[in-house]
Amino acid sequence: MLESLQKKITTLAYAALLLVLGILCIIANAQANSGNYGDAADAYQSISTVVGIVLIVIAAIGLIFGLVLAILSRTGAFAAGGSITSGLVLAAGIFFVSTTTAGDLIMLFLNFIPYVLVVLGAIVVVDAILSFVFAILAKKLKESLVMFIVKLVVGALVLTLGFVAMGDNWLGNNKLMIFGIVLCIYGVVYALSAFFAPTLLVVHTKESE
Repeated sequence: MLESLQKKITTLAYAALLLVLGILCIIANAQANSGNYGDAADAYQSISTVVGIVLIVIAAIGLIFGLVLAILSRTGAFAAGGSITSGLVLAAGIFFVSTTTAGDLIMLFLNFIPYVLVVLGAIVVVDAILSFVFAILAKKLKESLVMFIVKLVVGALVLTLGFVAMGDNWLGNNKLMIFGIVLCIYGVVYALSAFFAPTLLVVHTKESE
């Protein structure tokens, strides 16, 4: 019962974090597009502070757990892999809080995504063409036709989306807002999973019996 409650609280905490970050991303995007760069900078700073605090809390929990484990095991092996990882996370958290650069890193990451889409889309299109050619040579065009069409359509869509996102247009100028909306949706779904996932599991178990 206690373990279930702890898991639910943890899930709700992560969901709240995603919602807060999503809202901050939307606000930063709106302020930047309206020309209020001072307010946008404040939103970016808030994003960095929230991310940094969360990383610090997560790292602190990991370090405390590692220390307790080292004491209980009486080995003194505190500088194990888990503790070193938590230390690196702690350093990242302190860095984000003190330098407020997480928002800029998120934007840099979002600017990188269109190029990833273009490359992946091109790969899928080439894969579809090669599959089509080899299917003709193997005289198995009928069996491979549906998969060829699916690959070609998906690859073309991803490729087009990447090129569009690179340009000076609505999609290209609102990548941060789209990212924020995705975070908010994921946060809501994650929060609902804390209440409905156990119910679905029970229903599935009863149906299996």
